Amino acid sequence: MLAGLWLAANAALAAEPSASPAPVVGPLSAIEWLSHSVKLPLVRPSRTTPDLATQALPDISAKGSGQGLVETTRLDESIGSVVGLLSPEVTGLPADLWGAMPAQTPSNETLPALLYRAQETSLPALRGLYLTLLLAEAPAPVAHISAVDLFAERLDRLIDIGGLDQADALLKIAAGGQSPLSDPPTIFQRRLEVALLLDTPDDSCAALRARPMLSPDLAARIYCLGRAGDWRAAALALQVGSALRQLPDETEAMLRRYLDPDLFEGADPLPPPQIPTALGWRLLEGAGEPISSTLLPVRFAAADLGETTGWKARIEAAERLVREGVLAPNILLGLYDERAPAASGGVWERVRAVQALDRALALGGNDTIAQTLPEAWQQMSAADLGVAFANLYGPILATQNLVGPSGDLAFRIGLLSGAFEQIARNHRPRTVQQRLLVALALGTPLPDVALGGQTEAIVQGMTQAPPADMVALQQSGQTGQTILQAIILTDTGSWGAYPSLSKGLSMLRALGLERIARRCALELMLLERRI
Repeated sequence: MLAGLWLAANAALAAEPSASPAPVVGPLSAIEWLSHSVKLPLVRPSRTTPDLATQALPDISAKGSGQGLVETTRLDESIGSVVGLLSPEVTGLPADLWGAMPAQTPSNETLPALLYRAQETSLPALRGLYLTLLLAEAPAPVAHISAVDLFAERLDRLIDIGGLDQADALLKIAAGGQSPLSDPPTIFQRRLEVALLLDTPDDSCAALRARPMLSPDLAARIYCLGRAGDWRAAALALQVGSALRQLPDETEAMLRRYLDPDLFEGADPLPPPQIPTALGWRLLEGAGEPISSTLLPVRFAAADLGETTGWKARIEAAERLVREGVLAPNILLGLYDERAPAASGGVWERVRAVQALDRALALGGNDTIAQTLPEAWQQMSAADLGVAFANLYGPILATQNLVGPSGDLAFRIGLLSGAFEQIARNHRPRTVQQRLLVALALGTPLPDVALGGQTEAIVQGMTQAPPADMVALQQSGQTGQTILQAIILTDTGSWGAYPSLSKGLSMLRALGLERIARRCALELMLLERRI
């Protein structure tokens, strides 16, 4: 009996859907050139701000500017494919970023371990550099990790930091315009997770119905049948999976409510999992028991950017993604400007302060700008959005000729923006601190002043030679691994391990990432860090 049911369920799983699901509206694109399938919030055309479409990907060397997708070959288990969004000409990084030999780092860490550790970095400049590494076009190192496994690792890290649009763009390039049917199973699992989190699983589900062995997860196959409207086949597969004990009890309970929510009308809600899977999260949503993404990992935040979500939830989701460096700040600005604040406290104070500064800039008049700027900066920097604020307002504030305390604040904000060199070049420092900041921004000789603590460690990192072990790693051709080590050292040192801070900054400079090192130094000098 069970064998017959199982054969019938397998046939149902591979069948075409009997009804087409309703179209689903996806979330906003994190970086405009990664996806043109959605419309971004409008930003006032009169704002003279720099183009922030690639703000999450700062230029990492004097070489390479511009943007564009790169051509790649089809990803396959048997082909050492190179899949990336950024070519070496764009990043300025070597084509063999990860080297050709097995990784032998000073700490004997593997490349996946380094990628995992580096994702925790908190400095915006380092987060941008890390994202660039994840999106760079480069082959896997020979005999160390396969192209498919490295690609899967990069996807995992992008998902972890909420870079779903970037992960989706990589997957589309890997597919080469073809169906996901030819995906290796390890890649398809990531493709389905990204699609579930973005609420765009139709193509992945169609592939899974056609080729069930793409995923060993019976629950995913049942979900896809239900989404396609083939409820009978989904119920049959659930019955067989339950009889054969192929589904965890928690997952089976969610599936039952998803497939027949009317049967459980009036029943107590299921205990929410502490951290649901992407599939579990969608099952509970389909059953009428959604879980707010607010307290979940940042990979769930993109779902709250859709127009059907409340304004406050969209702002909070955008703020989380901007902090990670995977969403352009001008998208957050568009949300802030959408309407008048609905209440007070928390996020509404940031909205109110930014809107007040916008009005002051639109009307002109240094007195009004000087009155509104400190509150806007305080609100945004306290929310760990200081660099995003600087990228939006730093260049335009530099043109306002503010004087006194407001002028000093505008100068500091400008140094945190992508225009930091020009702003430093045009500034006449009046204090020793300002002279030091200008020198750090321009890479000129530092003033001879008494230093201590973090500032001294920063100065040493910006002047001393890199450590020999890191130079040896770089010279072995493993540039990517060396950059990851430098990211980890710099971030660790920024919390008080000052020798590591100096070592990391000097290594960034030795790698040719001088501007990144300067931005790190300025962020450490100017931002109030919060754990």
